[in-house]
Amino acid sequence: MRSLARLHTVIALFTLGVLVVGLAGCSSDKPNAPSPISSTSTGGEATPVPSVTVSDPLDVSSYITAPCSVLTQDQAANFGATGPGSANSANFPSCDWQTEKSTNFAVGFNNKQAQGLNGIYRLHQTTGQYEYFQPTTVSGYPAVANNLTSQGLPNGDCDMMVAVNDKIILDASILTSHTGDPCGSAQRLATTVLQNIKAGV
Repeated sequence: MRSLARLHTVIALFTLGVLVVGLAGCSSDKPNAPSPISSTSTGGEATPVPSVTVSDPLDVSSYITAPCSVLTQDQAANFGATGPGSANSANFPSCDWQTEKSTNFAVGFNNKQAQGLNGIYRLHQTTGQYEYFQPTTVSGYPAVANNLTSQGLPNGDCDMMVAVNDKIILDASILTSHTGDPCGSAQRLATTVLQNIKAGV
C-alpha cells in the first residue's frame, strides 16, 4: 500500500512553494474569468496573473480545529475509508483516510497562505511547479485540479484546491485512485465537503 507520506510530501512542497511566492510578491464548469493583476518577471516586464475572488465565502474555522469532522463516517466509507480519519497538522490542518484498495485520500484547510488560491496561480505562472494545472469550479467555487507531475495522473493522483474564501484553500487529495479518473474523485470529495460545510455538518 502506498503510504500517506507521499501525499504529505506533495502537500509540504506545495506549502513551501506558495510561501516562497507569497514572500516574493476536472469539470467542464468553468469559473468566471479572473481579472489580471501584475507580477514582475525577471526581465522587468509585467506578467498577467489571474485574480480569483470568492463571492460567497465560507467560515471553516470549526473544521480547521477539527478537520476530520468534515466528513461523516458514512461519507468517508462511501469513498472507501476502512476506519476513522487521522488528523495531521504538519503543514496545515488536514485529515487522512486509508482504504482497502490502496487508495488514500485527505482533506485539508490551507490557512498558511494569505493570498489563497491567487497564490496557487502565482506559483504556477512564476515557477511552473505544476505540470498538470486545470482551473475549474466546484459547486460554484473557484478551484484548480493539479498535480506536480503529469505522470501522476495515470497513477491515480490528483489534488483539488478550492477557494472557500479569499485566504483559505480547501485541499481535497486523492492518492492512487482506481477509478481511472482521480481528478473526478477529488472533485466529488471536495463537493461533499462543501455541502457539509454549508449545512454545518
